[in-house]
Amino acid sequence: MYARFSLLFLFCLPLLPSVQASQDHLADWSNWSIEGTPDLFYPASEAAFEGDQGMALFLPANEDMQVTATSPLLSLPETGHFRLSWWMRSFHGKSLTVRLTINGDPVGEYPLRSDMQYWSQGHLDFVGEEGDALAIILEADGALGRTSAEVDHFSLRHSPTPFPEVPSLDGLNQQMEPLRLNANQYIFIQRRLTESGPPWPPTLPRTAEDEALLTDADRVGPDGLVYPDWTYAGVPGGIPEAPVVVRAADRGIHPNGEPVGEALQKTIDEIVKGGGGALLLGEGTYNLDYPLVIREDRVVIRGAGRGETILQFSYDGPTDGMVGFANVSEGSTLGPGTPLRLHARTKGLTAMRILGPDGHTIAEHGSHRPEWYFYQEYNRPANFTIQTHGRVLIDRYGPGTHRFTASASYRDQEDEETTLTLHLTEDGDRANARPWGEAAISFHQSGTWNQARQRLVADAPRGSRVIQVDDPRPFHDRAYLVLSVSDQDDWLDSRLIEHPMARGGLLRRKVVGIEEIRDNWIQLKQPLRQDWNADEGVLVIPWQPVRHGGVEDLTIEQTGELWTSGINFNAAAECWVRGVEVIRPGRNPITTWDVKHLEVRDAFFDGAIYAHGGGGTAYVAWQAAYDCLMENVSARKLRHAPNVQWSSSGNVFRNSTFEDSGGQWHAGYTHENLFENITIRTTGSHGAYPFGLYGSYATGMHGPQGPRNVVYGSTIDSWRGGLKVGGTVEGWIFAYNTIEAQRGPAVALMPGTFHATFRGNVLVSHEPDPSLIWIATPDCVDNHFQDNYLIGMGECGTGWRGSWDLRNLIRIIDPESLICPIFSGAGRPLEEEKNRRIADVPSLLPSPQAPVPSIFEWQREN
Repeated sequence: MYARFSLLFLFCLPLLPSVQASQDHLADWSNWSIEGTPDLFYPASEAAFEGDQGMALFLPANEDMQVTATSPLLSLPETGHFRLSWWMRSFHGKSLTVRLTINGDPVGEYPLRSDMQYWSQGHLDFVGEEGDALAIILEADGALGRTSAEVDHFSLRHSPTPFPEVPSLDGLNQQMEPLRLNANQYIFIQRRLTESGPPWPPTLPRTAEDEALLTDADRVGPDGLVYPDWTYAGVPGGIPEAPVVVRAADRGIHPNGEPVGEALQKTIDEIVKGGGGALLLGEGTYNLDYPLVIREDRVVIRGAGRGETILQFSYDGPTDGMVGFANVSEGSTLGPGTPLRLHARTKGLTAMRILGPDGHTIAEHGSHRPEWYFYQEYNRPANFTIQTHGRVLIDRYGPGTHRFTASASYRDQEDEETTLTLHLTEDGDRANARPWGEAAISFHQSGTWNQARQRLVADAPRGSRVIQVDDPRPFHDRAYLVLSVSDQDDWLDSRLIEHPMARGGLLRRKVVGIEEIRDNWIQLKQPLRQDWNADEGVLVIPWQPVRHGGVEDLTIEQTGELWTSGINFNAAAECWVRGVEVIRPGRNPITTWDVKHLEVRDAFFDGAIYAHGGGGTAYVAWQAAYDCLMENVSARKLRHAPNVQWSSSGNVFRNSTFEDSGGQWHAGYTHENLFENITIRTTGSHGAYPFGLYGSYATGMHGPQGPRNVVYGSTIDSWRGGLKVGGTVEGWIFAYNTIEAQRGPAVALMPGTFHATFRGNVLVSHEPDPSLIWIATPDCVDNHFQDNYLIGMGECGTGWRGSWDLRNLIRIIDPESLICPIFSGAGRPLEEEKNRRIADVPSLLPSPQAPVPSIFEWQREN
């Protein structure tokens, strides 16, 4: 059994009670025997994921070596399927393998490969009998090799223990940080699911014959499959043409190299006072030295054309000092929801702090963004900002007038500080507070966040168009509302959600338009996509976004290595980006949070400064986005593109191309999103994962993905595996696509993936071992494969090299066999009919035959 680690994602089968007797044996690393070079493996407290101690491995650079650590013999207390699990992390990890033997015979092995510092989880699955004697072996063998880096100073560190600095000019000799394996709770033997069956009863219709499950949220397609309804995606009625009300040249704003940030912001504020319209920029390159923030409706920034009007974003922190508060000035008033944000100059930056009037530290760098350390150690300052909120300050110091200090530490110089007097009040959220942004252009909620939250008082099932609240009055002057529920333990447990970062209330959230209010019933503009149960404490929140704003016909290019994005939408609805190019922003070309009916079209996104990822970097993503549309977009050299995450639903990516990037269902119960007629070509560079399309695991930090995401009429070409569905998901549809894997399965369905449909696809693997389609576990049930071309069951070879991050790959074929099976793993499809099998990959692949070229357009027309 072979596999490779993929960064950030935590792969795990459905969690069942661990075998405590075996876990206890592993809790003491001192009982392990070391062969080879004993001082390379050693117990260390800094190697612990949790608990007191883990096993550290130090691999010298460019040195041939071999060292093996073997556990004591372990006895299984019962018969059944088991799992060996571990957590690990390393820098540039190579040449380490976990092996398992039973009664001296090898059972499986798993090369550990990770090239960043994030904790990752892996496991081996096996079948054992009561009394079997197990041994776990960690084996390092070989050299790390050399890596070139065009830097004049380079260091590798990781808290809490700094790593030695390695100055170099090209031809960098990298040293290896200890690999960290935890023995207390996170290396253990665990019983695996043995019975078949879905993780929960099916809730979605698959075909028109499932009449009892059909609701107004479902649309029966021309092929008889039941799809989500995407007719609400994008700006309702299409993107409007905003009239030009101000020309930049008429306000003395010219592309002559002089800073224009302050002048543009004043002009935007002027347009707001006049009721909105378009600000027209001329041809040429403008020096945008300060983030632009739009907080009111109907403001459009328009250029003379992509590549003709260029905004060079040159911001590098406060313009009047090294550190300061970005969104307030002397005497500003902060309400409970007002952010207090620190910005600092980045050159040599080592620490940031917000201090209260008593000198107490309220917030400090890295406390909520640990990846900031990572970029800083590469002398590339990722994060230049930290924040707290008025609620925190009021609770600690009470309403009234107080002094607060922004502090920053730098290499080889004294700390820098700025102190302001601020007024804290329980009334209002943004009185007198200046806006802020972490992008060249930001659209942020125009009104206060209404605190008159209501509780849902009656169940609102999927497909419903009405909800009931106690008091509808706060909703009468609002076009939208937010449904939100803090994730309940029963629901989380039913979805096998274990990781605390995925249990933070970001999984179930929805923005819905208000049609009409009668008594305490609110009529919605569209049917609900999931069940909302009153007994779960669902909040119904009045919502007033910034609306009808856009960016058109220009290029945004970042000039410095700052962790900022191109365009940001936060609490925005019916906004758009059209004819825009974003070149190498620090973080993401476009970011979203709580957006509705956003539309991005005719755009080009080219890379990101921090393209290798970390903390949500180098994405083309819908994040906390609902019924948004991205069309006719080209993107390249990005980490996850296209991508949906954090409760995003009803969104559409279509007619777009993503080169050197990988598609993702990344985090937080994304559901009923459509990828249609997109092309993805991934090479594994720029931080992309080794699958063309990838869905996260429910048990990891990203939480589960939700039901019925759809890929239709698309082309996926991946340097490793084709498609990987992360597990514990229901009812996904893959129809009329070409999915081509250069090495590994074309399709991998991970634990708990059920009720999925694969129809009319061309599924190809050039090296399919162990199979063309991997179905991991017996709880992968009710999966249908119909009318597909299954291509590439030729020679597997005897020395299968594996795929980057497939988990629990038990070799089920004879090691000497040269023919790969179609299906492997512990699961099997429910229905497998009318599939055409081709052993060797032809030079010209057959084309999928869809009943309609676009299910999106078909729904709008029907």
